[in-house]
Amino acid sequence: PGQSRSTRKEMIFFVNRRPVESKTMTYAVLEAYHTYAPKGRFPPAILFLEMDPEQVDVNVHPAKREIRFRDESKVRTFLMESLLNRNKELSSRIEFSAAQINLEKDGDSGRLVPKIDPTVMDIFKKEMGQDSKSAPILDLFSGGEIEANQKEKEKPFSNESQNGLKRVGPRDASTGIWRFLDQSHGDLAIFSTPDGVLFFHSRAAYDRVLYEQLEDAFQDSNKSDSQALLFPESLELDGIDQKNLVDSLEHLRSVGFKLEEFGRNFFRVEGCPQWVDPEKAIQFLKDFLEIARESGGTMNPEKFCKEVLVHRATHDQSNRKGFSDQEIIRLAEQLLRCRNPFSCPKGKPTFYEIPKREMEERFKRNL
Repeated sequence: PGQSRSTRKEMIFFVNRRPVESKTMTYAVLEAYHTYAPKGRFPPAILFLEMDPEQVDVNVHPAKREIRFRDESKVRTFLMESLLNRNKELSSRIEFSAAQINLEKDGDSGRLVPKIDPTVMDIFKKEMGQDSKSAPILDLFSGGEIEANQKEKEKPFSNESQNGLKRVGPRDASTGIWRFLDQSHGDLAIFSTPDGVLFFHSRAAYDRVLYEQLEDAFQDSNKSDSQALLFPESLELDGIDQKNLVDSLEHLRSVGFKLEEFGRNFFRVEGCPQWVDPEKAIQFLKDFLEIARESGGTMNPEKFCKEVLVHRATHDQSNRKGFSDQEIIRLAEQLLRCRNPFSCPKGKPTFYEIPKREMEERFKRNL
């Protein structure tokens, strides 16, 4: 997570130990990484798949390089779910330490991207509690905590790593891995780290934290629970949106929307899920239908809901005036708790670090 390339040449697939080309496997990888890599970029991947040879058709191309699967949908779903689960597991269990906030230069773009030391991949965040789904979520707006699971109280977030060092601190902190220095150029904040200087995009970090709040609420809430709107609202649609909504009614009702047909191309909305602000229920449905229209008629309501969450997180207007120094420090703490702290919901970087050794090369002297 957090790395991408300008071409697909580093997406390498093997089926039953043979190198192959597969549109199904390519699609599955891109879908699994759609919030981890920017649009138009491709994740590096070496993917091995073992399966019944009878379920693979190798006679698509004379060179037998390109293949098809007997059950394309089943293979695609299996790969997407496996990659998503693995990405979440790795991102949520990375222990941030001074040695781990190193970046490497992307060979395609020349930009610095987060580098993960494989030797620390198995270090679990004991201080952070159990898995990410039941951990408390920091509320960006009120400064309090939203319990992702109200029945089970978790330990409050600790701003310390396993070795006792604080993760984020102010300028005069002596133990912080990231020590806040100043703000610059709008949304940019500057931190000092043991290995160099780190540039932190506060808006991108805010979007990432907010998106994971929304995603956790979507995943962990009782999907059948609804909340009534103060006043029922009507939704007028054209023919295409009306058809897409009818095709998605069963799914939308299952996640908590209460809506009924109310005449030709009209729908009456009486309730929405607990994880949707009642004042934004109509806008959520409009965003959902816009994404459905852009999909070209391929209906995938679960995916559309996730894309609406990305849209809502990246278009939130509650903090457009900027952040105070203390808010940025707190935001950095929250970012380090995220399952994917390296990029915003649209796959753009949240931070990058200029290593000390690179500055020494530029200044031609030791620092």
